[in-house]
Amino acid sequence: MADGDRNMSAFSARGEVEGTGSAITVRLGFRPTAVFVYNVDGDARLDWVDTMDADSGFKTVAAGTTAQITSDGITAGSHGFIIGADSDINVSAETINYVAFR
Repeated sequence: MADGDRNMSAFSARGEVEGTGSAITVRLGFRPTAVFVYNVDGDARLDWVDTMDADSGFKTVAAGTTAQITSDGITAGSHGFIIGADSDINVSAETINYVAFR
């Protein structure tokens, strides 16, 4: 499980973790209703809101290509979320920033 560098407010949390290529659990202390994840080294982002299925998200890559993904995306849990093993987002040794909202 990862906490990374994290800052919390009453309504949100933001932080940074290092990509592993495998699923990463981020503990927040609350169940998020929206999560935005950015691979700053790979210039890709993944957006998820609580009306989406688990393990999904809306992905944008550097070339501007967008896609709704249905696996290896974001899964919310009661105390945080999981960043799936998507090959554009969760790349080993690349920096991932996140913002999560209650």
